Amino acid sequence: MYARYSSDIQSPTSVADQIAACRAFIEKIFLSEAVEVTVFEDAGLSGATMHPRAGIQRLIRHVQAEQVDVVVAEGIDRLSRSIADMAVLFDLLVHSGTRLITIHEHEVSDLHVGMKGTMNKLFLKDLKARIRRGQAARAEQGRVMGPASFGYRVVKVMADGEVVSGVKRVDPDEAEIIRHIFQRVAAGDSVASVTAEMNERKIPRRRAAKWQESMVYRTLTNPIYKGEVIYQRTTKSRDPLTGKLHTQRVPPSDWVRSQNEELRIVSDELWREVQVRMVAGKGKAVRPLKEFARHQRVLTDYVFCGACGAVKHVAHEGRYVCSNNRYYRSCANARGTKEDAAREALFAALEKTVKRLPPLRPSILKAYDADIRRRHDLDRRRAEVADRIDRLMQAVEDGVDVASAVERIKALQVEATKLAKTINFEAIPRIGTDLEIRDGLLLGLDRLRSETEREPVREMLLILKPRIVMTPISGQYRGEAISIQVSKEVDPWARLWIQMNKG
Repeated sequence: MYARYSSDIQSPTSVADQIAACRAFIEKIFLSEAVEVTVFEDAGLSGATMHPRAGIQRLIRHVQAEQVDVVVAEGIDRLSRSIADMAVLFDLLVHSGTRLITIHEHEVSDLHVGMKGTMNKLFLKDLKARIRRGQAARAEQGRVMGPASFGYRVVKVMADGEVVSGVKRVDPDEAEIIRHIFQRVAAGDSVASVTAEMNERKIPRRRAAKWQESMVYRTLTNPIYKGEVIYQRTTKSRDPLTGKLHTQRVPPSDWVRSQNEELRIVSDELWREVQVRMVAGKGKAVRPLKEFARHQRVLTDYVFCGACGAVKHVAHEGRYVCSNNRYYRSCANARGTKEDAAREALFAALEKTVKRLPPLRPSILKAYDADIRRRHDLDRRRAEVADRIDRLMQAVEDGVDVASAVERIKALQVEATKLAKTINFEAIPRIGTDLEIRDGLLLGLDRLRSETEREPVREMLLILKPRIVMTPISGQYRGEAISIQVSKEVDPWARLWIQMNKG
C-alpha cells in the first residue's frame, strides 16, 4: 500500500488514516487469501512530481523487481497528480503484472489513469489560480501575504467566523531598528558597518542566527517599510524532468500594488535618500549576496572555523572561508583553504580511524538481524516448496492422478520462482570477518576519495558526521591548519559498511 500527505495544511495523521483505510479495504477484498502487506509512504511532499519522494521510488524498485502483486492506495491522486508520471507508473505496473486498486476507483484501468490524470492536472492548475486570485485581492486591500518581514507581526483577525489572512501590524521595537538602519545608511555609513553593529548589539533575527549584509540590503530595498504592498513579483514552476522548482521574475507591469499607511515605518524622504545613496554608491552598499544553496559543495556543513567555530562555505577560488567573517564581519579569520586540501585531509583521517576501530561485526549482525530472520524464513519456504514438488513427482511415478498433480506442480514451480526472485532482491551481503570488514571499509573509502559525483560522498558524511576544523596558523601571514574530528563509535561505521554494500 502507498500513502502520502502533501503539505503542512494536511495533518500528518492523514498518512495513518490512509493506511488504516487501506488495511480495511484489503481485508474486505482479499477475504480468503493470505496477504503480506508492505507499506510505502511519503510525508509532507507534493504529488505534482515523483522525483523527490523516497517512498514512491522504493515502491517502483519493488515493482521492477516483481516483488509486488497488488498496489493499494486511497486514490490515484495519492500516487501522483502528474499526468505524465501517472501514465509511466501505470505502464510500469502493467509491464510487471501488478494490479492497481484504489478505494475511490477500485480496479484501475487506462481509462481511469487518463481521465483522473486530466482531472488532477486541472485541479492543480485551478487550485493555483484560485490561490493567486485570492492573494492578489487581499494584496489590493493592503494585506501582506506570506510571513511577516522584520518590523511587523502577524495579527489574528476574525471575520464571519474565519481567520482573515495577510493582516500585519508594525512591531514598535523592531520598527525602531528599521529606522535606525535607514538613518545610518542615509548618513553615509556602509551596509557592512551597519551589519557589524547589528551583530555587536545582538539584535535578534526571527529566522537567522545573525545579520548578514544581504539581509540589511533587502531591508533597505523593501518597499513595505514605506507602506507599499507589492504582490506577485515572482512566480514558480516545476521542471518536468528534474522535479525542481524554479523561480522566475514577473514584469513590474504585472505586479499587484497597493498603499497601506498603517504599515509605514520610514518616511518617503528617508526612503528616497537611502535609495539615491545606494544607487550612487556613496553608502558603499553591496549587491545582495547570493543565497548559498544547501549542500552546493561536497563538504558543506562539515567545515568549521577554528577561530570562532562558525561554519565555513566555499567562496572565491574554491576556498572555504568563515561565514562569520564573510557575512557578519564578526570574526577576524579571513583565511581560506581549498576544497581539495580539506578533502584529502578528511580521507586520510577516516582511513586512520578505520585502522583503529574495535570489531564491527557484532553491530553489523545486529543491524541485519531482521533481514537474516526474513532470509531464513524465505529459505525455509523455498525448501518446503521444493520438497512438496519432489513428493508430487514421486506420487506421479507411483500412479496418482497425473492431471491434478501436474497442475499442482506448475503452481508450486511458479511459487518457487517468485521466492527465488525475492531472495535475490533481498540478498544480504557476505559479512565476513572483522579483518575483511575493515578491508572493505578501506577499499570503499579509497573509491570515494576519487569519486566525482557528490551524492555518494554526501551519504558517507551524513552517516559519519565529521568536523573539519580550519584554524589560522599562528605566526604566519596566510595558511590554516586542518584538524579532523571523526567518530570512533562502532554504530556509524557499521552503518557506513552496510551503505557501501547495498545492492
